[in-house]
Amino acid sequence: MQPRWLVSQLEELDYQTDYQLELVGSLLQQAQALNRLSLDYIGFAKSDVFAIHELYDSLEQAYQAASQQAQMRHRRVEEQSDNASSVAKHSSQSLDDAHALKQTWQQQTEMAESWLSQAQTHLSACIEATRQARVDSDRADSELSRAETQLRIARAGPRREVYVGKDSQGRAIYEYYPPDTSYEEGRVAAAQSQVNACRAALNRAVSAQQAAVAERDRADAQLHGARQALADASTSVDMAEQALELAHDGQRQASSSLSYSQHCLQVLEEVKTGLQQFKQTCQQQSDVLAQLDNQANQALLQLRDVANSQEAIQGEAFSLKYTLQDKAALLLAFDQPLGVVNRYRVPMPSFEPSYFRTSLSHLAEERENTFYSKSNYEEHWEVLRSHWNDAAGRQVDSRNMVPLADSYALLLRHSQQFIDTTELCAQAFERLSQLLVEAAHHQEQHNRLFGELSEQSEERDRSLRTSESLCKQVEEQQQLIAQKKQAAGTYVAKI
Repeated sequence: MQPRWLVSQLEELDYQTDYQLELVGSLLQQAQALNRLSLDYIGFAKSDVFAIHELYDSLEQAYQAASQQAQMRHRRVEEQSDNASSVAKHSSQSLDDAHALKQTWQQQTEMAESWLSQAQTHLSACIEATRQARVDSDRADSELSRAETQLRIARAGPRREVYVGKDSQGRAIYEYYPPDTSYEEGRVAAAQSQVNACRAALNRAVSAQQAAVAERDRADAQLHGARQALADASTSVDMAEQALELAHDGQRQASSSLSYSQHCLQVLEEVKTGLQQFKQTCQQQSDVLAQLDNQANQALLQLRDVANSQEAIQGEAFSLKYTLQDKAALLLAFDQPLGVVNRYRVPMPSFEPSYFRTSLSHLAEERENTFYSKSNYEEHWEVLRSHWNDAAGRQVDSRNMVPLADSYALLLRHSQQFIDTTELCAQAFERLSQLLVEAAHHQEQHNRLFGELSEQSEERDRSLRTSESLCKQVEEQQQLIAQKKQAAGTYVAKI
């Protein structure tokens, strides 16, 4: 056997040993990553289950609150139904009273119209008489003015000269007198008398016209007041009709609200049944979660065994390497291990059983690859030992290779136990996922029922609010109707 060949074989064995260490390390890393994934998933599962339990508690509380509110609303709806019937009855009576009041003021309006027509006719006659008296008075004033003018002309004429004798010297003596205006003065006196008579007649006509205007105004005021009273009475009729229509609408809304309220109680019974099923699902989730905790603890112990085996393999491998270094100094240049990329250390996904199952499959494949690599490694050593059959070779086999192979086998056995336990975890995750889906279905069913309950409750409350609002409007309308009826009698007294 050539030393150079042995050195090359030892170098190959050293390389194979480093490769086995990398495979074992990779297998441990995969197991640790899967264990971390398992613990993370258990944490996610606990959070999900805790959230489901909190959700159930909140849904239970919401059901209790909704049930109490539904009972209270149902009583309120029944009370409003009775109130709406009473308001409708009162509105019908109010409409009858409004019709009677309108008929009364309709008659009063007709009587006032007749009075105003008569007063208007009398006022027209008085206006004509006043106009004629004013014409006569103006004519008399004109005649008086002409007579006074003639009188002023006559008085402005030359004085009359009257001979009365002679004086002591023999001269003629004359007396002078104003002109004779007796005729003109007589005309002025007659005209003045006529003016006085016409003015007296005009004053009488004006007084009669003023009295007729006052009578016409009273008749007009009576008609205006009667028409205002009739308008208020007509408004009260219209308002009473609207109030009665609102009251009937309030009755219909109250009836609809009662129907919606009864449907809400039926939906709440379905919600109660769904919550009982939801509670059973929550209990099953808790049971599966307890199984996961037990399996995770067992897997952790098995992972520690794998790690211990890996440490033992490393110790045996390094012991082998040191022994080989003593046999061949050339192996010092190959002391660096191979770099193997860990392809499975990916960012932690969300709680997804299929991903966990895939990771478990990758770990099983990694173990299979490690198992076959171990077989090849042992075959390589057997071939080398068959050629290196001296004391040094036998010493390496007994002190290094046999413990290394035993540690390797122990690691593979512990890793298989870890995979088997993790398989149970995978099944539990799948079962828990199904239970979470089932819980989601329960929640969806609950949400659907609560959506229906919310819709029915909104319709119930809307109808109830509408009925209450309509009844309140009717009551306010009745107050306005009473004011209109009262105001109808305040404008004028009945004829």
